[in-house]
Amino acid sequence: MFDQPDKKELLISVGIFVLALFVRLLYLYESSANPSFGYPIVDSGNYDSLARSLAAGDGMSEQFFWQPFFYPFFLSVVYLVSNSSIICVNVIQVLLGCVTCLLTYHLGKRIFSRTAGIIAAVITALYGPLIFFEAELLASGWAAFWSVVLILLFLKSSSKRSLWFVVLLGICEALSIITRPTFVPFFVAAVVWLAVIFYRSGEQWQRIYPKLGVVSFGFLLIAIPIAAQNFRVTGHFGIFSASGGINFYIGNNPNYTETMTARPGWGWDEILELPERNGVTGDLWEKQKFFRQRVINYVVEEPLNFVKGLAYKTIQFLNFREIPRNVDVYLFSKWSRLLGLLIWKAGSSAFPSEFFCRWHS
Repeated sequence: MFDQPDKKELLISVGIFVLALFVRLLYLYESSANPSFGYPIVDSGNYDSLARSLAAGDGMSEQFFWQPFFYPFFLSVVYLVSNSSIICVNVIQVLLGCVTCLLTYHLGKRIFSRTAGIIAAVITALYGPLIFFEAELLASGWAAFWSVVLILLFLKSSSKRSLWFVVLLGICEALSIITRPTFVPFFVAAVVWLAVIFYRSGEQWQRIYPKLGVVSFGFLLIAIPIAAQNFRVTGHFGIFSASGGINFYIGNNPNYTETMTARPGWGWDEILELPERNGVTGDLWEKQKFFRQRVINYVVEEPLNFVKGLAYKTIQFLNFREIPRNVDVYLFSKWSRLLGLLIWKAGSSAFPSEFFCRWHS
């Protein structure tokens, strides 16, 4: 993915990596006083519990497929080789964040200029919300990593036409989707755009189709084993998590302002129990069909309110402050001076603005 570096290039890369490593290790050291540092809560706690169970040899339960598969599996592998060390996970994720910053530099340089690459990498290295979520037992750091890797691989695949890059693009696409299903639109767009690029370069469709098949081959190398494991454990063949329906519902229903603010406990349990209260008693996926149908009914019956909801969420997206859900990032600056410098709010203003980056969402 990298060009052959010269001495100046090497110094820049090392400087970016060291900067990213320093701020992340400093935050990790300061945040060790955080009460939840060694006792993960909410989603982190769920991932931790699943990973510890699998690492201990208890097998894989259907809860492994309630949320995207990649992160709890990654966590269980690390726990297996590190005696369930959260510190080990944190260090690996810190290093992953440093690599993300380095790749951001190369991406910026490739598309714009070396200066642009440096600026983008420094912003990524010092972006407080990303630093915070990379230190949590969450998939956010991996989502940021895949975001940069996929674009670099797409550029390599479209320019050098190497089948290895095309296969790797398919593999990483699958890995990104089982990390965050929201990568699906990129996968579709990437395949379509690759076909357009190959066609514009003068290639015939007879040669383009096999190359697109190579992308699919790379994708299926990852997708099929995971779908098969899902079927073995839950009876459902697929790579998407069972929570997709409820996540779709909580932001798209007549009372979305209430469902979006539901917290772990009775409020969240009330939503989870909706299918059963309406006579749906099947497995996780049957219950998710119920939530998706609720959204479809809402769109059909109240299209104007649905559009208003989209407009409202767009305004929230442009909000200057990080909107808390299960975790309020501003609260954790209490245990880290560095985080307090990198992310803060004052009245209606905040730094950094929320729309600067949404990798962690």
